[in-house]
Amino acid sequence: MCLIMDPRTLLGLYLLCNVNLINGENASNKGGSNDVIGLVGHSATLTCDLKPNDPNDSPYLILWYKNTFSGIPIYSFDTRGNSGQHWMNVKTLGDRASLVVQQKNTTQKAFLTIKM
Repeated sequence: MCLIMDPRTLLGLYLLCNVNLINGENASNKGGSNDVIGLVGHSATLTCDLKPNDPNDSPYLILWYKNTFSGIPIYSFDTRGNSGQHWMNVKTLGDRASLVVQQKNTTQKAFLTIKM
């Protein structure tokens, strides 16, 4: 859901993060949803925890959805068979998004930054 009250007011984003794991039998939708508020003219950062439940699994596809898990994602990062392919829904995001994946010790997170 995207709420724009006025160009100078807050913009609310409600985005979902979906993490699929390599082991197809255990593929899961961690699905947590986050309410993120950003100021128009600034950036908002959305976080996705990539740590799988099974330590033998690792994420290979990250999908970011707007509103629900149905339809086309607004951003994806696919590492199946290569070093990583970024894709964004140009209709929704234009060229305003970037993704950073960080790994520290046992935690791995993805940060999707969207310019408002």
